[in-house]
Amino acid sequence: MCQEDELFIQFTKKQFEFFEPYPSVARRFLHVVKRAMEAQSVEEVNEVGLNCREIINDYAQQIYSCEFSTDEVKSGNTKQLLKDTIDYYTAGDKVRPVVTSLNSFVDKITRELHSITHSSSVYPEQAVLAVNLCITLITSIESLVLISERKESPIFEHFGVIKCPKCKSLKLETYSRFDEVHDELYYFVKCKECSWEEWTQ
Repeated sequence: MCQEDELFIQFTKKQFEFFEPYPSVARRFLHVVKRAMEAQSVEEVNEVGLNCREIINDYAQQIYSCEFSTDEVKSGNTKQLLKDTIDYYTAGDKVRPVVTSLNSFVDKITRELHSITHSSSVYPEQAVLAVNLCITLITSIESLVLISERKESPIFEHFGVIKCPKCKSLKLETYSRFDEVHDELYYFVKCKECSWEEWTQ
């Protein structure tokens, strides 16, 4: 394997790491990549477009928290879930021009995926396009979120969580406890809403 091929594989694996915190999204994505590589007929390409829409909706519901917005957003409103998430994690940041472009990108991607899903004149290459749009949107949002969390949240650095994995609340608190028997200091993160808890040394 040449150096360029190895670099490409490493980069692809790095991109997929953005999906790993969301197991159902990761499983769906691997499935749709396989389907996109095999798609030939119009119906197969339509199916890939639909699967990509479902992946983005699944991702939007998992990354969104009701604390991101003062208004109630329906779970099926993928675009608003994503835009509220983007706005929350970048409020007051210097990357506002990027955020504006990304919000516009959300509109364009959902529109294009809708077109690929329902068009009777699509080509096999559009199945690959759908997958590329899907991964670009998710990795871009994840990058912005993680940059924001690294700047402001020691919880992410120590525990790798942005919000409660059980109830999605942002109300996390940390504390420590010293175990005198084993002479060890333990650090805990706990959700104030549902009492989910995790620890590390």
